[in-house]
Amino acid sequence: MTLLDAVNRILISTGELPVEALEENPITEVALAISHINMACREVQLAGWYFNSEYIELTPDDKGIIRLPFDTVSVKNLPYGLVLKNDSIYDTTKNSYIIGKKVKATLISLLPLEKLPETFALWVTLRAAKKYQDNAITSAELKTNLEREELEAMLAAKKEDRSITRYNVKNKPSLINKILRR
Repeated sequence: MTLLDAVNRILISTGELPVEALEENPITEVALAISHINMACREVQLAGWYFNSEYIELTPDDKGIIRLPFDTVSVKNLPYGLVLKNDSIYDTTKNSYIIGKKVKATLISLLPLEKLPETFALWVTLRAAKKYQDNAITSAELKTNLEREELEAMLAAKKEDRSITRYNVKNKPSLINKILRR
């Protein structure tokens, strides 16, 4: 799905006319739709899915600091005391960015709408449309239909993620942590 497709889906959902192209300085409705798409895209991807999560070994630089890629929005499964802070890994027990050793963790990256799987792009678009519609004066029936469509899209996206990942304790380290915390 392209950004233009998503913007037009949002505009149409509120009874507005679609646009033929995205301009450099878009009109207010288009700019607002793009803003809602960007927010929904971030909200959906923060959970971490098969297409934007990667369990890797992070290596510190020559100063002992582990810097993360610019598109990293979250880090999961870090060892105790380590957190994401200012695009680097921070040791809360030492109050320092100097880690000095390799660390394994799951990085969650933020992808643009165009790079998302179609089911997730649809979910993002419908989520953005619902929020856009909340700010517009529309009918209750349109709102109900949009909420139902978003729910269906979310369920389809989650089903796709489950069918691809098939999580177990070998490929999902957080499951081990959940079991041990019981």
